[in-house]
Amino acid sequence: MITTLTGYLKLKKEPRSALLKSVLVQPGAPRKGLTLLYGYVQPPQVIGHLKREAREQGYHIENVKVMVDIGEFNSGRRSVGDLPDMRVLDLNWTRKDLRDYISAYLIEWQKKARIKPLLRLPAKAIQRHPRLLDKLIDVPEFAHMRYIVWTAESIHGLPDIAVATLFKKEFVTDVRPRTIDMPVFLSTLP
Repeated sequence: MITTLTGYLKLKKEPRSALLKSVLVQPGAPRKGLTLLYGYVQPPQVIGHLKREAREQGYHIENVKVMVDIGEFNSGRRSVGDLPDMRVLDLNWTRKDLRDYISAYLIEWQKKARIKPLLRLPAKAIQRHPRLLDKLIDVPEFAHMRYIVWTAESIHGLPDIAVATLFKKEFVTDVRPRTIDMPVFLSTLP
């Protein structure tokens, strides 16, 4: 199964090629992957803000679709027993046993980093401290995930947004700008 993630390029003019970077640039964003918008419906205020901000800086925004082969996909809530066969982890769509399993790692890392208050729910912990994904993807049970879906706290009082941090470049089947014809390369992926 091929899924689509969405990124945005800020362009001054039509270049011959471009480098697609994470949509999240706030402090604490994951460094080991490329974070893109997830899903087809995003809050229009967020997209409007991106466009306005780009215009104010003398840029225009180009929508870029990133197609990822995720193999067979089970859309149901996932549990610990599903981990070996999973290729995508959605932190908002897990059973209690998987939440507890992930939470044990996250709580340990939060304690080591002296993060307070401790956030026990994986979705909330990652939302507040996204760089914890860099640690989670290093855990052997999660290292094969092609991307991890989570909810990012938006900036400037805008609604939260669904994002996916892409970790496996070799499963990207296509990267396609919406309106211009040029190669787009992915940044920050091994």
